[in-house]
Amino acid sequence: MDIQAPDLTQTFPRSPRDTSIAGYVVAARALDQCQAVIAQSAGGFLG
Repeated sequence: MDIQAPDLTQTFPRSPRDTSIAGYVVAARALDQCQAVIAQSAGGFLG
């Protein structure tokens, strides 16, 4: 399975204030974190 996920060992997820998905402000950040966990590239960042 090829998931285009951010590598949270190298960068931070999107800011909750910068982007919203369907009006939910934290959704973009949560999506980045979920994708990184599935791709096993979350590192120590889960917060």
